[in-house]
Amino acid sequence: MVSPNRTLYDILGVAKDASVSGIRAAYRKLAVQLHPDKGGDPEAFAEMQAAYQILCSVTLRQRYDETGKTDVPEDVRKARRSYYEDSAHVPTPPKEEQQQRCWKCNAELSPAAKFCQECGAPREAPSKPKETTQKDVKVQLPPALQAMMEGRTLESLPVPEEYEQAVAHITVTEKEGKRTLRLVDTYPFIDNSRLIEGQVLVQIRAVPLTMSDLNAENRYSCGDIYGSQGIGQVRMVGPRVKNLQPGDWVLPLHDVDADGEVDLDALPPGTGRVLGVWKADRCAKLEFSADSPLTIANMALAKSIGAACLLMKEHTLKLSAGDAVILNCANGLIGQVLIQLLAAKGFQVYAVVRKHTGEEWIKQKLQGLGASHVFLTSDDIRSIIEEMGQPLPQLALDGVGGTATNQLVQTLSKTADLVCFGVAGGSSQQAVTFATGKKWKGSLLQFSFDEWLNRDVSANAKILNDMLLDVTELVKQKRMQFVIKEYTTERFNMAVLNAKQIGRTHAVVLHLPRLEENPTRYTTEGDALALPERSLEKDYLSRHNRSWDLDFLQWEDVNADEEVEWRLEKERSLFRLHPQSQKDQKNVEGVLQLSQGVSSTPTAIAQELGCSPEKAEAVLFWLPGRGEIPQEHAHWLDRICVSNRELRVIILEPHQLEEDLKWYEMSDNDAVQLGLRFSIVDDDIKNPCGDLSRSKGVASFGVPLLPSEIDAVQQVEGAALGLKRRAQLEEKQLKTTSRSSTLPFFFGGFGQGGVVALYAALCLMDKPIDAVAFCHSGIPAASMLGKRLSQQVRTHTRLHAIYDKADQEIPISFPETIHQMFSLARCKVSLYWLQNGDGHQFLDEASDTVRQCAHMWLDERQKLPDFLK
Repeated sequence: MVSPNRTLYDILGVAKDASVSGIRAAYRKLAVQLHPDKGGDPEAFAEMQAAYQILCSVTLRQRYDETGKTDVPEDVRKARRSYYEDSAHVPTPPKEEQQQRCWKCNAELSPAAKFCQECGAPREAPSKPKETTQKDVKVQLPPALQAMMEGRTLESLPVPEEYEQAVAHITVTEKEGKRTLRLVDTYPFIDNSRLIEGQVLVQIRAVPLTMSDLNAENRYSCGDIYGSQGIGQVRMVGPRVKNLQPGDWVLPLHDVDADGEVDLDALPPGTGRVLGVWKADRCAKLEFSADSPLTIANMALAKSIGAACLLMKEHTLKLSAGDAVILNCANGLIGQVLIQLLAAKGFQVYAVVRKHTGEEWIKQKLQGLGASHVFLTSDDIRSIIEEMGQPLPQLALDGVGGTATNQLVQTLSKTADLVCFGVAGGSSQQAVTFATGKKWKGSLLQFSFDEWLNRDVSANAKILNDMLLDVTELVKQKRMQFVIKEYTTERFNMAVLNAKQIGRTHAVVLHLPRLEENPTRYTTEGDALALPERSLEKDYLSRHNRSWDLDFLQWEDVNADEEVEWRLEKERSLFRLHPQSQKDQKNVEGVLQLSQGVSSTPTAIAQELGCSPEKAEAVLFWLPGRGEIPQEHAHWLDRICVSNRELRVIILEPHQLEEDLKWYEMSDNDAVQLGLRFSIVDDDIKNPCGDLSRSKGVASFGVPLLPSEIDAVQQVEGAALGLKRRAQLEEKQLKTTSRSSTLPFFFGGFGQGGVVALYAALCLMDKPIDAVAFCHSGIPAASMLGKRLSQQVRTHTRLHAIYDKADQEIPISFPETIHQMFSLARCKVSLYWLQNGDGHQFLDEASDTVRQCAHMWLDERQKLPDFLK
């Protein structure tokens, strides 16, 4: 019974002009909240269902809007069809109204008149075109309402208890303002433990993880079940299902609206769950058997592979061999398959990727697949093509959307078409400006693989199977390549981190457990990994993986990654001395073998304090943070010089003087997410799970850096090299030549400056320095520091880590793990927590702490014998 105090629209929480798809979406959300099995009020649930049944029916909704009546008329219950249910029937207005008024001018008509005397219109209005009623004809009623309108009872089957067990679900959540995925065990949502007519119960076996899909606007909300792709197997069919049977392999599809277009108001299929209930007519049947050349991972990516094949088939018909095609989002799976198919047909392929870390590897990869040229989105692509004397593209394929669409249009020939097939950039709004339209006369086309499948699910599923077989055969013949990294739910966090890797050139597929499997899940936060206990042989050394945060943890089998050798070579080139410099390490002009774009100019001095270079016995180098004016640090650094007359203080400034004065591009918050992972080689048989408080082992750094981490280190490298050059110049001017095993230097800095100081001290100096302090620093690829640690640095250089627990940029667990890493690497390291700090800012307490560390260093130097100074 509907409450008289609220309208049906109020009950569902929708506007009076809401579309049918909007009403459906609201109903789905409320059904989960109000269902009695979930603790909801049965009366409120019944009221919501009654409102939904009326508002989803065209005639019942119109009747309610006009009269306010909420009952279902008997003629509807007895299934007498109204005009909107029959596209071939156009209703005749009631006889009395037809004889009284003209349909065109509303003038009065005499009973015998065949034409209106005022306007001359015929008495009867012309029939409406069939197309105008087609939209209403295609509205699908919910099964319960459909059964009621046909005058029968809704059919259903009970679901066996074996299917109502807690199983894995991949849910959408947020962490620090960024969406991510979480694996939880919960019971599948099976309404009243029954399968109603038209439904199937499917066990999902594998799901691709795609972060661009997760971050697309309005697609997912927190708490939603993730997944728009995946492969599953039918376990049970409901009544009136004829096209599927238990054992069939299926691909759940998006819902479509009355026009056959993807229903943007409906939730994605939510394939990220072991068990789920879907409409049978929204499941595409795929051919799969034990002897099939397809793997489950191939099948999980069926929509992406099929989309590439269909794009190639439908949109290259007007092209000739040698024509150019430009492709955005080229490093994705669809892009890689397209590049190879287009190149095989003789087309020139221009690939476009975003500018980000690891882009050099991506370019090499795509060119190896057949791309003629690889551009960055920031390039002036049209000018470059024209300068090369190459033809302008005759077709553009855009998988990004948003402003990227307009950038792609700028590169096209005048009559070329642009096809939009995805929104990897997150925005579905295309930005083809009016000004562009004057120069470009081609067509902007939308492509949706789901809509194509839904036109005829049965027939098009067979075509999809043929395309999958063709591609798989090409892979077997080594004429097609794409890399799939496969994970189980026991390695879920590793799979998510791998999927988050920007610019990756491989697909990530998660295999869900079978129903009989019950793998152990991570149920508590704390240790980075919960490892099962196992017996240890007498001479066995257990290796435990550690990371500052499980969400950023990634461990790989060394031989499983196709670009490992490339990564190792790039990693070995970081901070590597040139042979000539190794022969003459005192030569200030010696150079390093540097990455492209890394400068070797000594860092500029912003201000000098204390004694002159000729009189100095010790030097403190201070590097301010991003956006800071270097001279602002003079007041507290000068206080150190007052009590230490032979100390020289140098405040440095970045090479790149931009608006915000920065040492490199990356922010501290972005930096902490890169590369702080290491292993503990533990020889304690009583500590099989690597408890740090009990560990007697040492840190090991065997995993090669990722392309994004290598790029981050290259950014830091240039600034760190500049600091080394400045230190070498100061070394030559010292009052006395140091006879000790260390240089009398103290490197320190805030934020980015601390990172540069730390990298220079641990990775670049020919001779270890006395101490280094890094304050509020987000250290990118910190495991590189562990790789470069020498025994001299471990023995002689004291590390001071200074952080604030109120810092929103640097999570607390990051400096704690940095401290653990250096401690396990046998370094002399101290961690200081500020008590009255104010987040990511360098305030008085921070400067006082740095001064205390500097005084500690100077006191230790005073206690050294003269011959060691």
